Amino acid sequence: MRKAKPGSTPAKKSAPAQTVEDYLAALPEEARATLEKLRKVVKAAAPKATEVISYQIPMYKHHGMFILATNEVHT
Repeated sequence: MRKAKPGSTPAKKSAPAQTVEDYLAALPEEARATLEKLRKVVKAAAPKATEVISYQIPMYKHHGMFILATNEVHT
């Protein structure tokens, strides 16, 4: 967890997205554009996949498997 700088106000967390559209709307333009491209690729490759929000990020469910689509970097 990052510590707040002295004299700064901690950032408020927004409510988790309920839909993929909500998630994308909250992203910076560059990240949103990249994920929109990925979204089109997934829909073309797996048109029966279902978009879901899982673990507070967009995923696609297809044949019981999830395909991750996020702008987060986990180390």
